[in-house]
Amino acid sequence: MTAVFCAFLIYLHYLNSLKTGKVVDFTAFYTAAQMLRHGAAHQLFDFNLQRQFQEYYLQSSTLVFYNPPPAALLYLPVSFFKYTGGYLLWATFTVAMLVWSAVLLHRVVGVGKDPFQVMIGIFAYMPLHFHMIQGQLDVVLLPIYLLTLKALKEDRAWQAGMILAVGLLKFQFVLPLALILAIRFTWKFLSGFALGSAVFAALCVAISGFNETFHYVKLLTQIGSIPHIGVYPPMMANIRGLFYLIFGHNVPLLTLAVSAALIAWAIYAWRSLETGFALGVTVTLLVSYHLNPHSLTLLILPLAIAVKNIKWLSAAGVTWLLLATPVLLLIVTWRKEIAWMALPIAAFAFFAFPPVTTVRIEESASSI
Repeated sequence: MTAVFCAFLIYLHYLNSLKTGKVVDFTAFYTAAQMLRHGAAHQLFDFNLQRQFQEYYLQSSTLVFYNPPPAALLYLPVSFFKYTGGYLLWATFTVAMLVWSAVLLHRVVGVGKDPFQVMIGIFAYMPLHFHMIQGQLDVVLLPIYLLTLKALKEDRAWQAGMILAVGLLKFQFVLPLALILAIRFTWKFLSGFALGSAVFAALCVAISGFNETFHYVKLLTQIGSIPHIGVYPPMMANIRGLFYLIFGHNVPLLTLAVSAALIAWAIYAWRSLETGFALGVTVTLLVSYHLNPHSLTLLILPLAIAVKNIKWLSAAGVTWLLLATPVLLLIVTWRKEIAWMALPIAAFAFFAFPPVTTVRIEESASSI
């Protein structure tokens, strides 16, 4: 049943890829993979060369690749196929990661009667299909998050830091969480994460060379001015996107101040390993600088942890339903203002994972 279900899902997205054409994020990763395979790794962030590869392999200029070099290495197998075949291979890999995540959610977090039930719930989540359409790699972070949580549960903070460092493929969804965990678990976690980060940096240099890696770091400071990069703040369900909608432009100082306050809140409100980790992931998404709709896939973990103890006739239950069901997301997607989703995400973080003091007050009130 699992195999048939997954094959059907892959086939549906494969048909969709044929209809939409080569205008999705996968084109940028496919281009980078082709550059690696043909010996152009040391020019990976030469956007003119990227477009030459795109014209040759895709017959059009699309989005540019701006992820760390190991991300291109992850896509290397798809470069041995034509675009549609490569997309089919990546869709298969994506579903495999989701099945693995469902197994981990069942075993590590303890949700669902069995992994198949968890998997059905995951595939009912709309941002996941945004992710599959785009051919993105955020889904790789789900098992990384879960394996990090598993290591922390087993009192292996050093290994947890090493595991989380693998997620630097999407560093904006790792660094805020690493800061929260480093403060909670101190030197054991921090030393593991530092070592893992050093290995990741060494891999970047090994793939693209020191000069191109340094060039990539410089590019990150100019990311807002790079054409064909797909950065559109109103479509980001985070603090940056929300303030952009409200003020009509970026407000970096206010965004930074609110982000720092949210991280401090996540540290203060930590009341148990599972809920604290879920809150850390939720806050990480809110404070991330770059958050496209498909990255909301990562909310699967906090939503799964919250559902175990949630009371549906409560603020936590309402915000959970707003995020887990597609109604609100369809409305803001239609209006091209997904940044408004930052409000229910923040409310979900506040109501679903309140601090210890709030929980005690509620318990005392109920006993009275």
